[in-house]
Formats: sequence, structure tokens, C-alpha cells
Amino acid sequence: MLFKDLKNGFPVYIYDRNSIEVSQGKVVNVSMPHIDKGNFNMQASMVVDITIENNGCPTTYPFRDNPETGYTSSLVISTDKANIIREIEAAKEQSEEALS
Repeated sequence: MLFKDLKNGFPVYIYDRNSIEVSQGKVVNVSMPHIDKGNFNMQASMVVDITIENNGCPTTYPFRDNPETGYTSSLVISTDKANIIREIEAAKEQSEEALS
């Protein structure tokens, strides 16, 4: 499901790359798509602001409106659990390569 199609109460999956933890959050608000200048390589792009409640703490993230997976400095947030699993598997492969 695309970020722009999320509704209040929908689940999202969060992978914290720093602490190597996965959790499930809940969407509490989704803005209408709007143009955001200055983010995403200084190009104007359509974004949605999504407020996600995770562990009782609501946080708002701006994401491009079309993808189903978004990235912050340390988080991977997705509407699809399979995308989170792929991110974890990729991190595991990189770690194994670094160790060998």
C-alpha cells in the first residue's frame, strides 16, 4: 500500500537500524499530498506527512506519496512487512560480508 493511501488505524512496520529492533506502529494521521521544496535532494516533490504512534509516542514523518517504504536517518518505515524483512536480510548479508 502506498503512503498516500494509508488511513488512520492502519499498521506500519518500523525497523530501527541502530538498535536492530522491529516494531509495529499505528497511523494516527495522514496529510493530503502536498509539494515539499527542499527535501529529497533539493527537488520539489509530492509528500505526505504521516503521524505514526509507536510505543505510545506519536511522531510525524514526511514521505514521498508514492512509495510504500520510507527512510529516515536510522529508521525504515513500510506499509508491507515483507519490505522490512528484505531490509533486515540485506543488513545481515552486509554484516556477514564484513566479518569474512
